[in-house]
Amino acid sequence: MKINLKGARKLLILPVAAALVIGLSACEPESDKKQREQSEKIQQDVIDSVGMPDTSNHAEARQANELMELRDKEVLTWSYLKNLDGSLTCIGRTVGFGLPYGVQITNPEKKVTDHDLTLPQAEPNGLFVPDNAAATWIRLYDPATKKTVPMYVEDNVMASPVRLHKPGTPCLTDNADAYGVELKPGS
Repeated sequence: MKINLKGARKLLILPVAAALVIGLSACEPESDKKQREQSEKIQQDVIDSVGMPDTSNHAEARQANELMELRDKEVLTWSYLKNLDGSLTCIGRTVGFGLPYGVQITNPEKKVTDHDLTLPQAEPNGLFVPDNAAATWIRLYDPATKKTVPMYVEDNVMASPVRLHKPGTPCLTDNADAYGVELKPGS
């Protein structure tokens, strides 16, 4: 009978690592505890003295709600690269406002024990998305096929529902004449 030492080592390391994390999290130095308690007292004094702001109009919540609803529509936009001198270079007509590369469909972490230990969780495609990716996905409109194609951009990108460049100024793509395009979800 052959024993798989690599597998056994992995099984031994996981409980040891979990115990170490749990043990270390239970140890709060006395100085940290004292600072935390003093900070909480100061925060409570501020609340007691000043009170909480009256936000009964909920204007920011309404604005956030409206923006989220508008972002959920298929909007024909213009996308631009921001140059080092602050000027803009038109990429072309796009759909939507772009998504940061780090946006994930699933929760980036999964709970693996009853002790709040979490591990990274892969996306449905099996890949782990980096949390520090400085890129944007845009849906570039292709007038030849009347469909959008994904474009990955690692520079600063701005997507606007209105033209920001002067008419006649060229874009990096030749789709600038895509006015009046009828958008259908999933196009």
